[in-house]
Amino acid sequence: MRQYMTIKENYQDCILFYRLGDFYEMFFDDAKTASRELELVLTGRECGLEERAPMCGIPFHAAANYISRLVSKGYKVAICEQVEDPAQAKGIVKRDVIKIITPGTFIENSTDEEYKNTYIMSIVEEDGYFGIASSDISTGEFKTTFFKNLKTTLLDEISKILPKEIVVDINFSEDTLNDIRSVNNCLITKKDIKTFKCDDYELIQQFSEVEVSGLNAVSKYASSILLKYILDTQKINLTNINVLTTYDIVNYMTIDSSSRRNLELTENIKEKSKKGSLIWVLDKTSTTMGGRTLRKWIEEPLISLKDINDRLDSVDELFDDIYFTDELRDLLKNIYDIERIVGKISNKNVNAKDLVSLNN
Repeated sequence: MRQYMTIKENYQDCILFYRLGDFYEMFFDDAKTASRELELVLTGRECGLEERAPMCGIPFHAAANYISRLVSKGYKVAICEQVEDPAQAKGIVKRDVIKIITPGTFIENSTDEEYKNTYIMSIVEEDGYFGIASSDISTGEFKTTFFKNLKTTLLDEISKILPKEIVVDINFSEDTLNDIRSVNNCLITKKDIKTFKCDDYELIQQFSEVEVSGLNAVSKYASSILLKYILDTQKINLTNINVLTTYDIVNYMTIDSSSRRNLELTENIKEKSKKGSLIWVLDKTSTTMGGRTLRKWIEEPLISLKDINDRLDSVDELFDDIYFTDELRDLLKNIYDIERIVGKISNKNVNAKDLVSLNN
Protein backbone atom coordinates (compact mmCIF):
# COMPACT_ATOMS: atom_id res chain seq x y z
CA MET A 1 0.00 0.00 0.00
CA ARG A 2 2.96 2.32 0.64
CA GLN A 3 4.14 1.58 -2.90
CA TYR A 4 0.65 2.31 -4.23
CA MET A 5 0.46 5.66 -2.40
CA THR A 6 3.91 6.70 -3.66
CA ILE A 7 2.94 6.00 -7.29
CA LYS A 8 -0.54 7.54 -6.95
CA GLU A 9 1.04 10.79 -5.68
CA ASN A 10 2.33 11.50 -9.22
CA TYR A 11 -0.98 10.70 -10.95
CA GLN A 12 -3.58 12.59 -8.96
CA ASP A 13 -5.72 13.40 -12.02
CA CYS A 14 -5.89 9.74 -13.16
CA ILE A 15 -7.67 6.58 -12.07
CA LEU A 16 -4.74 4.29 -11.24
CA PHE A 17 -5.05 0.69 -12.49
CA TYR A 18 -2.63 -1.01 -10.08
CA ARG A 19 -1.54 -4.51 -11.14
CA LEU A 20 -1.84 -7.18 -8.45
CA GLY A 21 -1.48 -10.70 -9.89
CA ASP A 22 -4.14 -11.22 -12.57
CA PHE A 23 -6.11 -8.11 -11.61
CA TYR A 24 -5.94 -4.34 -11.86
CA GLU A 25 -6.98 -3.02 -8.47
CA MET A 26 -8.20 0.47 -7.59
CA PHE A 27 -8.20 1.95 -4.08
CA PHE A 28 -9.73 4.83 -2.10
CA ASP A 29 -11.42 7.54 -4.25
CA ASP A 30 -10.37 5.79 -7.48
CA ALA A 31 -12.20 2.67 -6.32
CA LYS A 32 -15.35 4.65 -5.44
CA THR A 33 -15.31 6.38 -8.85
CA ALA A 34 -14.65 3.17 -10.81
CA SER A 35 -17.27 1.16 -8.91
CA ARG A 36 -19.86 3.84 -9.68
CA GLU A 37 -18.96 4.36 -13.34
CA LEU A 38 -18.29 0.69 -14.16
CA GLU A 39 -20.92 -0.85 -11.86
CA LEU A 40 -18.32 -2.87 -9.96
CA VAL A 41 -18.69 -4.26 -6.43
CA LEU A 42 -16.90 -2.04 -3.90
CA THR A 43 -15.02 -4.04 -1.27
CA GLY A 44 -12.29 -3.16 1.23
CA ARG A 45 -8.74 -4.12 2.16
CA GLU A 46 -6.75 -3.86 5.36
CA CYS A 47 -4.04 -1.29 4.80
CA GLY A 48 -2.77 -0.32 8.25
CA LEU A 49 -5.23 2.56 8.64
CA GLU A 50 -8.14 2.75 11.09
CA GLU A 51 -10.63 1.93 8.32
CA ARG A 52 -10.33 -0.57 5.49
CA ALA A 53 -9.30 0.98 2.15
CA PRO A 54 -12.19 1.04 -0.38
CA MET A 55 -11.19 -1.28 -3.22
CA CYS A 56 -12.47 -2.74 -6.49
CA GLY A 57 -10.79 -4.65 -9.29
CA ILE A 58 -11.06 -6.01 -12.83
CA PRO A 59 -9.30 -8.94 -14.59
CA PHE A 60 -6.29 -7.57 -16.46
CA HIS A 61 -7.19 -9.44 -19.69
CA ALA A 62 -10.58 -7.66 -19.81
CA ALA A 63 -9.15 -4.19 -19.10
CA ALA A 64 -9.63 -2.74 -22.61
CA ASN A 65 -13.42 -2.66 -22.32
CA TYR A 66 -13.36 -1.03 -18.86
CA ILE A 67 -10.75 1.53 -19.95
CA SER A 68 -12.84 2.39 -23.01
CA ARG A 69 -15.89 3.04 -20.81
CA LEU A 70 -13.95 5.27 -18.39
CA VAL A 71 -12.23 7.25 -21.15
CA SER A 72 -15.53 7.80 -22.99
CA LYS A 73 -16.82 9.40 -19.77
CA GLY A 74 -13.85 11.82 -19.73
CA TYR A 75 -11.53 10.10 -17.22
CA LYS A 76 -7.79 9.47 -17.53
CA VAL A 77 -6.47 6.01 -16.70
CA ALA A 78 -2.87 5.34 -15.58
CA ILE A 79 -1.76 1.73 -16.16
CA CYS A 80 0.62 0.57 -13.41
CA GLU A 81 2.37 -2.73 -14.18
CA GLN A 82 4.96 -4.96 -12.55
CA VAL A 83 8.24 -3.91 -14.18
CA GLU A 84 10.40 -6.76 -12.87
CA ASP A 85 10.09 -10.53 -12.74
CA PRO A 86 8.40 -11.56 -9.44
CA ALA A 87 10.65 -14.63 -9.31
CA GLN A 88 13.74 -12.39 -9.38
CA ALA A 89 12.41 -9.68 -7.07
CA LYS A 90 13.80 -9.18 -3.57
CA GLY A 91 10.93 -8.11 -1.38
CA ILE A 92 8.01 -6.33 -3.03
CA VAL A 93 7.84 -6.42 -6.84
CA LYS A 94 8.75 -3.09 -8.45
CA ARG A 95 5.85 -1.39 -10.23
CA ASP A 96 5.54 1.73 -12.37
CA VAL A 97 3.10 3.49 -14.69
CA ILE A 98 3.78 2.36 -18.26
CA LYS A 99 1.09 4.43 -20.02
CA ILE A 100 -1.56 7.05 -19.37
CA ILE A 101 -4.70 6.66 -21.47
CA THR A 102 -6.72 9.85 -21.96
CA PRO A 103 -9.71 10.72 -24.17
CA GLY A 104 -7.32 12.34 -26.68
CA THR A 105 -4.82 9.46 -26.78
CA PHE A 106 -7.14 6.44 -26.67
CA ILE A 107 -6.64 4.52 -29.91
CA GLU A 108 -8.60 1.29 -29.43
CA ASN A 109 -11.44 2.63 -31.57
CA SER A 110 -14.71 0.79 -32.08
CA THR A 111 -16.13 0.12 -35.54
CA ASP A 112 -18.30 3.23 -35.21
CA GLU A 113 -15.21 5.39 -34.78
CA GLU A 114 -13.10 3.92 -37.61
CA TYR A 115 -14.10 6.65 -40.04
CA LYS A 116 -13.33 9.42 -37.54
CA ASN A 117 -10.03 10.81 -36.36
CA THR A 118 -9.44 11.00 -32.61
CA TYR A 119 -7.73 14.35 -32.10
CA ILE A 120 -5.93 15.86 -29.15
CA MET A 121 -5.21 19.61 -29.33
CA SER A 122 -3.07 22.21 -27.60
CA ILE A 123 -3.85 25.93 -27.54
CA VAL A 124 -1.52 28.81 -26.65
CA GLU A 125 -2.19 32.54 -26.68
CA GLU A 126 0.78 34.87 -27.17
CA ASP A 127 1.57 38.26 -28.74
CA GLY A 128 -1.98 38.76 -29.99
CA TYR A 129 -2.22 35.34 -31.66
CA PHE A 130 -3.66 31.91 -30.95
CA GLY A 131 -1.43 28.97 -31.84
CA ILE A 132 -2.99 25.54 -32.07
CA ALA A 133 -1.58 22.08 -32.75
CA SER A 134 -3.60 18.89 -33.15
CA SER A 135 -2.68 15.25 -33.55
CA ASP A 136 -4.26 11.84 -34.06
CA ILE A 137 -1.70 9.46 -32.59
CA SER A 138 -3.46 6.46 -34.13
CA THR A 139 -2.76 7.70 -37.69
CA GLY A 140 0.39 9.77 -37.04
CA GLU A 141 -1.21 13.04 -38.18
CA PHE A 142 0.25 16.18 -36.56
CA LYS A 143 -0.67 19.66 -37.79
CA THR A 144 -0.43 23.24 -36.59
CA THR A 145 -1.58 26.75 -37.44
CA PHE A 146 -1.88 30.23 -35.93
CA PHE A 147 -4.25 33.17 -36.31
CA LYS A 148 -5.22 36.46 -34.64
CA ASN A 149 -6.61 35.90 -31.14
CA LEU A 150 -10.27 36.21 -32.10
CA LYS A 151 -12.37 33.89 -29.94
CA THR A 152 -14.86 33.26 -32.77
CA THR A 153 -12.06 32.01 -35.08
CA LEU A 154 -10.75 29.71 -32.34
CA LEU A 155 -14.24 28.28 -31.70
CA ASP A 156 -14.79 27.72 -35.45
CA GLU A 157 -11.52 25.78 -35.68
CA ILE A 158 -12.36 23.67 -32.60
CA SER A 159 -15.85 22.87 -33.94
CA LYS A 160 -14.19 21.68 -37.16
CA ILE A 161 -11.50 19.50 -35.54
CA LEU A 162 -13.65 18.37 -32.57
CA PRO A 163 -10.76 17.21 -30.36
CA LYS A 164 -11.48 14.74 -27.56
CA GLU A 165 -9.03 16.59 -25.29
CA ILE A 166 -7.44 20.05 -25.21
CA VAL A 167 -4.23 20.98 -23.39
CA VAL A 168 -4.05 24.61 -22.23
CA ASP A 169 -2.09 26.77 -19.80
CA ILE A 170 -3.17 26.79 -16.14
CA ASN A 171 -3.90 30.53 -16.52
CA PHE A 172 -5.95 30.21 -19.73
CA SER A 173 -9.10 32.35 -19.74
CA GLU A 174 -11.95 30.54 -17.98
CA ASP A 175 -14.50 32.47 -20.08
CA THR A 176 -12.88 31.15 -23.27
CA LEU A 177 -12.84 27.60 -21.84
CA ASN A 178 -16.58 27.83 -21.10
CA ASP A 179 -17.18 28.96 -24.70
CA ILE A 180 -15.07 26.02 -25.93
CA ARG A 181 -17.15 23.59 -23.86
CA SER A 182 -20.32 25.03 -25.44
CA VAL A 183 -19.15 23.98 -28.94
CA ASN A 184 -17.23 20.84 -27.95
CA ASN A 185 -17.66 19.30 -24.52
CA CYS A 186 -14.23 17.65 -24.34
CA LEU A 187 -11.73 17.07 -21.54
CA ILE A 188 -9.65 20.17 -20.71
CA THR A 189 -6.16 19.39 -19.34
CA LYS A 190 -4.28 22.26 -17.71
CA LYS A 191 -0.47 22.45 -17.61
CA ASP A 192 2.07 25.10 -16.68
CA ILE A 193 3.21 25.61 -20.27
CA LYS A 194 6.18 27.77 -19.27
CA THR A 195 7.92 24.57 -18.17
CA PHE A 196 5.78 21.88 -19.78
CA LYS A 197 7.08 21.84 -23.37
CA CYS A 198 9.64 20.21 -25.66
CA ASP A 199 12.71 22.16 -26.76
CA ASP A 200 13.75 22.66 -30.40
CA TYR A 201 16.06 19.64 -30.29
CA GLU A 202 13.22 17.31 -29.23
CA LEU A 203 10.96 18.72 -31.97
CA ILE A 204 13.68 18.18 -34.59
CA GLN A 205 14.26 14.62 -33.33
CA GLN A 206 10.54 13.88 -33.78
CA PHE A 207 10.06 15.69 -37.09
CA SER A 208 12.83 17.40 -39.09
CA GLU A 209 14.95 20.54 -38.91
CA VAL A 210 13.36 21.91 -42.09
CA GLU A 211 9.81 21.54 -40.72
CA VAL A 212 10.64 22.97 -37.30
CA SER A 213 12.70 25.93 -38.58
CA GLY A 214 9.82 26.94 -40.87
CA LEU A 215 7.33 27.26 -38.00
CA ASN A 216 5.92 30.52 -36.73
CA ALA A 217 6.86 31.06 -33.05
CA VAL A 218 3.28 30.61 -31.77
CA SER A 219 2.75 27.44 -33.83
CA LYS A 220 6.07 26.07 -32.57
CA TYR A 221 5.02 26.79 -28.98
CA ALA A 222 1.71 24.92 -29.42
CA SER A 223 3.46 22.01 -31.18
CA SER A 224 6.09 21.68 -28.45
CA ILE A 225 3.40 21.49 -25.72
CA LEU A 226 1.33 18.92 -27.59
CA LEU A 227 4.35 16.72 -28.37
CA LYS A 228 5.47 16.89 -24.73
CA TYR A 229 2.01 15.78 -23.55
CA ILE A 230 1.89 12.89 -26.03
CA LEU A 231 5.36 11.66 -25.05
CA ASP A 232 4.55 12.02 -21.33
CA THR A 233 1.35 9.97 -21.55
CA GLN A 234 2.50 7.29 -24.00
CA LYS A 235 5.90 6.79 -22.30
CA ILE A 236 7.47 5.79 -25.64
CA ASN A 237 8.69 7.61 -28.75
CA LEU A 238 5.93 7.30 -31.35
CA THR A 239 7.80 6.81 -34.62
CA ASN A 240 4.62 7.07 -36.74
CA ILE A 241 4.32 10.77 -35.79
CA ASN A 242 7.09 12.10 -38.02
CA VAL A 243 5.57 14.75 -40.31
CA LEU A 244 4.65 18.20 -38.99
CA THR A 245 2.11 19.83 -41.31
CA THR A 246 1.40 23.56 -41.21
CA TYR A 247 -1.79 24.97 -42.71
CA ASP A 248 -3.49 28.35 -43.06
CA ILE A 249 -7.15 28.63 -42.06
CA VAL A 250 -7.77 31.10 -44.95
CA ASN A 251 -7.35 28.21 -47.42
CA TYR A 252 -10.65 26.68 -46.28
CA MET A 253 -14.19 27.96 -45.93
CA THR A 254 -15.01 29.07 -42.40
CA ILE A 255 -18.11 27.35 -41.04
CA ASP A 256 -19.28 28.19 -37.52
CA SER A 257 -20.42 25.47 -35.13
CA SER A 258 -24.12 26.32 -35.46
CA SER A 259 -23.97 26.09 -39.27
CA ARG A 260 -22.07 22.78 -39.11
CA ARG A 261 -24.75 21.36 -36.85
CA ASN A 262 -27.70 22.59 -38.93
CA LEU A 263 -26.17 21.60 -42.27
CA GLU A 264 -25.81 18.05 -40.91
CA LEU A 265 -22.48 17.62 -42.68
CA THR A 266 -21.26 14.53 -40.81
CA GLU A 267 -24.07 13.71 -38.36
CA ASN A 268 -27.80 14.33 -38.11
CA ILE A 269 -29.13 16.71 -35.47
CA LYS A 270 -31.61 14.30 -33.93
CA GLU A 271 -29.56 11.19 -33.17
CA LYS A 272 -26.00 12.49 -33.72
CA SER A 273 -25.44 9.52 -36.05
CA LYS A 274 -24.06 9.38 -39.60
CA LYS A 275 -27.37 8.27 -41.14
CA GLY A 276 -29.13 11.07 -43.02
CA SER A 277 -26.08 13.38 -43.05
CA LEU A 278 -24.23 14.67 -46.11
CA ILE A 279 -21.34 12.23 -45.62
CA TRP A 280 -23.86 9.34 -45.41
CA VAL A 281 -25.09 10.28 -48.91
CA LEU A 282 -21.62 10.77 -50.40
CA ASP A 283 -19.54 8.08 -48.72
CA LYS A 284 -18.93 5.22 -51.18
CA THR A 285 -15.31 4.80 -50.09
CA SER A 286 -13.78 1.32 -49.99
CA THR A 287 -11.37 1.86 -47.08
CA THR A 288 -11.51 3.48 -43.65
CA MET A 289 -8.61 5.73 -44.70
CA GLY A 290 -10.72 6.96 -47.62
CA GLY A 291 -13.67 7.49 -45.28
CA ARG A 292 -11.58 9.70 -43.00
CA THR A 293 -10.23 11.66 -45.98
CA LEU A 294 -13.71 12.30 -47.35
CA ARG A 295 -14.81 13.43 -43.90
CA LYS A 296 -11.97 16.00 -43.82
CA TRP A 297 -12.91 17.28 -47.29
CA ILE A 298 -16.51 17.81 -46.17
CA GLU A 299 -15.42 19.49 -42.92
CA GLU A 300 -12.95 21.76 -44.78
CA PRO A 301 -14.44 23.01 -48.08
CA LEU A 302 -11.78 24.41 -50.43
CA ILE A 303 -11.96 28.03 -51.56
CA SER A 304 -8.94 28.14 -53.91
CA LEU A 305 -10.16 27.84 -57.53
CA LYS A 306 -7.01 25.95 -58.57
CA ASP A 307 -7.34 23.42 -55.73
CA ILE A 308 -11.05 22.93 -56.48
CA ASN A 309 -10.36 22.32 -60.18
CA ASP A 310 -7.51 19.92 -59.39
CA ARG A 311 -9.88 17.87 -57.21
CA LEU A 312 -12.61 17.93 -59.86
CA ASP A 313 -10.08 16.79 -62.50
CA SER A 314 -9.28 13.78 -60.28
CA VAL A 315 -12.97 12.97 -60.00
CA ASP A 316 -13.37 13.33 -63.78
CA GLU A 317 -10.54 10.91 -64.44
CA LEU A 318 -12.15 8.21 -62.29
CA PHE A 319 -15.69 8.92 -63.50
CA ASP A 320 -14.75 8.77 -67.20
CA ASP A 321 -12.90 5.43 -66.94
CA ILE A 322 -15.48 3.12 -65.40
CA TYR A 323 -13.50 -0.09 -65.97
CA PHE A 324 -10.41 1.27 -64.28
CA THR A 325 -12.52 2.63 -61.39
CA ASP A 326 -14.29 -0.71 -60.84
CA GLU A 327 -10.96 -2.53 -60.81
CA LEU A 328 -9.48 0.03 -58.41
CA ARG A 329 -12.49 -0.27 -56.11
CA ASP A 330 -12.15 -4.08 -55.99
CA LEU A 331 -8.45 -3.78 -55.13
CA LEU A 332 -9.09 -1.17 -52.43
CA LYS A 333 -11.65 -3.41 -50.68
CA ASN A 334 -8.75 -5.68 -49.66
CA ILE A 335 -6.74 -2.81 -48.16
CA TYR A 336 -6.91 -2.58 -44.37
CA ASP A 337 -6.42 0.54 -42.25
CA ILE A 338 -2.67 0.88 -42.86
CA GLU A 339 -2.43 4.21 -40.97
CA ARG A 340 -3.83 2.76 -37.76
CA ILE A 341 -1.94 -0.55 -38.03
CA VAL A 342 1.33 1.41 -38.32
CA GLY A 343 0.17 3.49 -35.35
CA LYS A 344 -0.37 0.32 -33.30
CA ILE A 345 3.09 -0.96 -34.26
CA SER A 346 4.59 2.37 -33.17
CA ASN A 347 2.57 2.22 -29.94
CA LYS A 348 3.66 -1.39 -29.28
CA ASN A 349 0.10 -2.73 -29.00
CA VAL A 350 -0.24 -4.43 -32.39
CA ASN A 351 -1.68 -7.98 -32.54
CA ALA A 352 -1.28 -10.90 -34.96
CA LYS A 353 -4.51 -10.06 -36.83
CA ASP A 354 -3.24 -6.53 -37.54
CA LEU A 355 0.10 -7.85 -38.83
CA VAL A 356 -1.60 -10.38 -41.13
CA SER A 357 -3.81 -7.55 -42.45
CA LEU A 358 -0.73 -5.41 -43.11
CA ASN A 359 1.00 -8.34 -44.84
CA ASN A 360 -2.06 -8.85 -47.08
